[in-house]
Amino acid sequence: ETIEAGATITKLKGYSSSYGPAAGLTVMVEAIRRDSNKLLIASVFLDGEYGQYDVVAEVPVLLGKTGVKKVVELPLNEDEKQRFLSSVESVKSLIKLLT
Repeated sequence: ETIEAGATITKLKGYSSSYGPAAGLTVMVEAIRRDSNKLLIASVFLDGEYGQYDVVAEVPVLLGKTGVKKVVELPLNEDEKQRFLSSVESVKSLIKLLT
């Protein structure tokens, strides 16, 4: 239900809000400007994190003056690992389709 909530709200309203992404971007810019090492979710190129290479995925990161200082690898249970892997495979398939 949670996964589909955004699409349901957009369908009912008839449009999609840009406030959410703008607010998120503002938080990211402030973390960089203040070098706060703030824990945020961001789409980053993975190089071995979560066992994935050569793909961009949305994961927890520490964000500061130099950008992403560290990808934070959270412990995932088997179901979460499978869902994450499925998401990554979807991204890889789309990239293949487009290139």
